[in-house]
Amino acid sequence: RLLSNPRVIPGNSDGGAHIKSTSMGNYTTDLLLWLSRETRLLSQEEMHYRMSCLPARAMQIAERGVLRTGYAADIIIYDFEELYFDRKGYSLTHDLPDGDWRLVARSGGYAYTLVNGVVTHVDGRPTGATCCASIKLAGTRQSRWHGITRHQDHAADDCRWQALLSVASIFD
Repeated sequence: RLLSNPRVIPGNSDGGAHIKSTSMGNYTTDLLLWLSRETRLLSQEEMHYRMSCLPARAMQIAERGVLRTGYAADIIIYDFEELYFDRKGYSLTHDLPDGDWRLVARSGGYAYTLVNGVVTHVDGRPTGATCCASIKLAGTRQSRWHGITRHQDHAADDCRWQALLSVASIFD
């Protein structure tokens, strides 16, 4: 019942605090498989809305979350039937500074990943392209780097609380 409410935004994060005991980067693939393909609780279109447009609006991130002229082109191209998530376990990868390790859960089936219109992955493999860009929060002077939040004032915290409150309001 909770997941079918249109105000619920799926997501999870621990800010990387538990990279040696779990991997959460695969949750979008897992949710698509579970909620759209396996249980058919939500359509693919609804899942894409909830994992792109809805969070961008809730966090007031300008010009993101939808495919529109002038907006950042963050796009994942995939065949729905080819998506997978290895639920059997995690593997170790040594890609942290000084060769340190972390756990990763393998998922795939993604043909292309584009960030800001630049192809960053092809068939799950990095192309070497990097495309960091500033993300402006609507109505503020706050900037966010894609993937890294820089807290210079309380605007980002306020946006997070607004997002949490909008989700919590379904219980009112």
